[in-house]
Amino acid sequence: MLEVRVAHCGDRVVVAADGEIDLLTAGRLRDALGDAVRLAGSGSVVVDLSRVDFLDSTGVQALVDGYHTAMVAGGTLTVRGAHGTAARVLRVVGLARLLGVALRDGDADGPPWYEAERSA
Repeated sequence: MLEVRVAHCGDRVVVAADGEIDLLTAGRLRDALGDAVRLAGSGSVVVDLSRVDFLDSTGVQALVDGYHTAMVAGGTLTVRGAHGTAARVLRVVGLARLLGVALRDGDADGPPWYEAERSA
């Protein structure tokens, strides 16, 4: 199961995913990324994976598609909060650097990375 939320957060659009991203749910992420790019225009889209437990190749492809859509629109797409399997998959396939992956810190119960940045 996957829940995806899209919201403005300061000067960027955040796509927060919660659950597993796989063959059955990657389309939901892809649609949300498209919506986020349309909202952001030439601005920034940030994908929060801090609550994602699993990411397979279809999820990776959704992220790559979102990245390219953002680039065509003149914007950016970065990933924050990746951990466990999701972080490992992004590193292994060589996308961690391209997507600007920032890993979640050790405090799994802390606030999402963007709330911590806003309060700093």
